[in-house]
Amino acid sequence: MRPTDAGEESRQCPVASGAGSAWITRRSWVGHALIGLVVVAMVAMVGRLAYIESHLRPKLLEWSQRRQCSTVTIPGRRGAILDRRLRVLAGSHDRPTVYADPRMIEDHEATARQLALVLGRPAEELKKLLDDPTSPGYVILKRAADRNEAEGVRTLGIRGVDMVSEPV
Repeated sequence: MRPTDAGEESRQCPVASGAGSAWITRRSWVGHALIGLVVVAMVAMVGRLAYIESHLRPKLLEWSQRRQCSTVTIPGRRGAILDRRLRVLAGSHDRPTVYADPRMIEDHEATARQLALVLGRPAEELKKLLDDPTSPGYVILKRAADRNEAEGVRTLGIRGVDMVSEPV
């Protein structure tokens, strides 16, 4: 008998009887439970996909059609047309567009009333734009605002309302 033979006996795992068999049985039960949970999760995902495909399909098709086939006119920025003395004959003029992030505005009604006085639009119309925006984080309140309106919006200093210059 070699000296390592005695050590090999102690490393072997008892399978047939004793405390080791209970450990193996408990371990296989946990494995079966995990496999069962994975199967249930997969069945739930397949069911959700079937629901989406059967019940939500018409709504999702209409929504995607609106999103993909809409026409958006983007005004181009013209370069300046100069005469021979380098004086500008024609070019683009920038005008401010007033926009808002409705998620950042706490009181839509009060904000709509303040902006209505400055922008010259009905407060109900502005409140409707803030309450039900076409995009969750961006709604255009007025395009091509004049200088007085832009200055009025700046002086109000409403959090979530800002301006961006766009060519006209």
